[in-house]
Amino acid sequence: MREKNPAGGLKISFDRPTPLLKIFFMNLRNFLCVLALCVLSLRPFPAMGGAENPIVPMGAIVGKPDAKTIRSALKGLKEAGITQYMIYPRSGFGFGYMSGEWLDACENICAIAEELGFTSVWLYDEFNWPSGTANKTVMAENPNFAYRHLDVAKSRGGKFEIVMRENPNMSNLLDPAAVECFMRLTHEKYAQKLAPYLGTLVKGIFTDEPSAGYFSPKSGADLVRIPYYDGLEEDYKKLAGSDLRSDMLLGARTSSAPYEAAVNRLVADRFSKVFAKKISDWCAERGMVLTGHLMDEYFSSRALRQNGHPLKVLQEFSLPGIDDIFTPDDLKGVEWLTYGTGMYAIEKRGNKGGAAELFAIGPTDMPYEKLRRQIWLAACFGADRYFMLAPLDARGNAIKKLYYTAFTPAQPWFGYMRELGEDAKLAASFATKERKRPLVEVRYPYKPANLTELLKNLSVDQYSWRLLAPEDAPSSPVVLNLEGDQIRDEITGKSFWDYPMLKERLLSKFGRSLRMEDAEGNLLNDVFVREYADGSAVILSYSQKPRTVFAARNGARVPVALQSRGVEILPGWKVEIDSPNFARAEFENGEFAFEVSEDMDAEILLAEIPEKAVAELDGAEISADKPCAALTPGLRELYGQKSVRLKKGRHTLKIKNPSSDNPYLPAAIIAGNFSQSGPKLSPYKDDGAGLIGYAGGITQTAEMKIPEWAVLLKADTGGLPAELFIGGKSMGRRAWPPFAWRIPQELAGKRAEIKIRRETSNARIFGTKAFEVSGAHDWLKERRPLGNSKPITPAAECVFE
Repeated sequence: MREKNPAGGLKISFDRPTPLLKIFFMNLRNFLCVLALCVLSLRPFPAMGGAENPIVPMGAIVGKPDAKTIRSALKGLKEAGITQYMIYPRSGFGFGYMSGEWLDACENICAIAEELGFTSVWLYDEFNWPSGTANKTVMAENPNFAYRHLDVAKSRGGKFEIVMRENPNMSNLLDPAAVECFMRLTHEKYAQKLAPYLGTLVKGIFTDEPSAGYFSPKSGADLVRIPYYDGLEEDYKKLAGSDLRSDMLLGARTSSAPYEAAVNRLVADRFSKVFAKKISDWCAERGMVLTGHLMDEYFSSRALRQNGHPLKVLQEFSLPGIDDIFTPDDLKGVEWLTYGTGMYAIEKRGNKGGAAELFAIGPTDMPYEKLRRQIWLAACFGADRYFMLAPLDARGNAIKKLYYTAFTPAQPWFGYMRELGEDAKLAASFATKERKRPLVEVRYPYKPANLTELLKNLSVDQYSWRLLAPEDAPSSPVVLNLEGDQIRDEITGKSFWDYPMLKERLLSKFGRSLRMEDAEGNLLNDVFVREYADGSAVILSYSQKPRTVFAARNGARVPVALQSRGVEILPGWKVEIDSPNFARAEFENGEFAFEVSEDMDAEILLAEIPEKAVAELDGAEISADKPCAALTPGLRELYGQKSVRLKKGRHTLKIKNPSSDNPYLPAAIIAGNFSQSGPKLSPYKDDGAGLIGYAGGITQTAEMKIPEWAVLLKADTGGLPAELFIGGKSMGRRAWPPFAWRIPQELAGKRAEIKIRRETSNARIFGTKAFEVSGAHDWLKERRPLGNSKPITPAAECVFE
């Protein structure tokens, strides 16, 4: 958790260290449980289960609560549907930190939670924050474990000099011995006392703002400050090829930072291995995860200074997390770099979920609509567990006086957390869905760059993005690199002075697959859009007024009712087809050139009426060797077909007797399970895209919640006749408008499978160019199938009324 003092800057609060009681023996039960956990540690940590409420109260333990107090607190949470809990030593704490008395209390909490049916308990690795000192006992045990940094200061004579500074209130998390001491005083003690619960009830350990950059408060006037560990100067020499101290002095004299990128790279590597990976591995050996978040993720200058490089460090957390305590109501105020950092690490870990600490500084009267939207924002970036402050009582606020929040029965509205939890389950299910490949990737360098502003502009303009580490290979159409005062696109090599220039000259050339608009078709700048690989999308409103907006995608424009600070889900339709897709060979000078994106099987259909088509594929003559089964009745009898294997790349189909090619009897047709975009054929992905020449039935299916107020479901079928099914039951067939069906009253407010089946004409088989022949009879053009020039709407978008 972050805290700022009134004068600005970081404030670190610690309590006086307490004597630690020695633990001499483990009972036989604990010993056997440890052996069993060696097997548990081999299992991967599961993603959020559908039955588990993803809200995790951060149970701030204040005073010395007895079993009755703990039971009452946990029971109050359980009655609101909450089944997870974090044991959180915080201001107002009455036990000796990590004392035998405290460990006994933790054991009691686990026992009561298990008895009450809690699904998960989480441990917190520090008293208050930042993590890494065991309430300063690490430095008390060995003063050499205090945080050190190498600085350039000005002497009284005005000369620059290299000095070593120390922060006695923070441990050096770049020192393996200091980290081992921290773990011995914290993790190992919890492991001894709570062995029966580790990896079963106790799912993981939460670390809060560990950092490699907690500089001494007395060093504020120093011109250069660098985190230090033994061997840093030698590592720098190997990486940069120069002397670190000389480069630091040069930077101080010239107001530059020639050392910065190399130092940040070294610190990130050291911090990730010595702290994050070491503790993650320790947790994994006991069937648990390391979760929590880093310090100062929201500006690259601060994030690099505190962590070396946050992307490199956070990906070593087995359940990466972020910290968003401010909860802005303006899209432009969102911590985009924080969320992007979290999503990067989550995806590096296989997109299996992550954590988000939310709402820590209130205000305590945030409406539920705001809480809900923030949970969904975290889910859109991969977080599927939501940690929220829940003190046993408010006595800690006699110390922490600047803010207050409590997700406990202290709030009269707390009973409605059950509804929030149910909605959070749905949000968590979206966290681990495959997100659609973004249009833009943004490089996160080892030197500070104004990433925050760029990500804000991209988000406001509904351009999808993700972060890249310096060493990552790109995979998106646009890869942006902030170099000095310019923005460079790595793909085209072009540079732009500012974001408006980038938008006008590059981004505007790419269409959005989903565009949220107002009634006049203007792009909305107060919604966040997240699209998924299955075609679904989540829309978050940053307006405090309800309104009707429009979702433009797949050639359709559908009204969407957005509530104040609302969350709307656009379904991802699975679009299945009954027959192959068709691509007419539209010959020019006897040749039809096309491209295949990857190897695929296909059928070449060759006309036998009025004469047999004679064709070549890539220079080899082909002829039909079996009757045609792909086309519709009335056409299939006039064709034969040949099975072929098309390799990735360019192909040419030639017709030797052009007279065999007629407008309504094409000489050659390619048939297969493909999607077509111009002359390019790609494997069909059950998304309805690229059915340019398709003729047959189209069935689209999605599961969605039917609003409680819904009476009708209307669908834009593209003019095609359709039948609607809800929960497998037909609601009737419609051949002409209105394409609307009455919803049975008993289904209102429930989730159900929605299925729409449409039937096309056979016109698209014939293509378009055959009807544009110069000098042909007027009727050929006038009576041509007009729909052939437009793609089939991939999915019939639905609206409830």
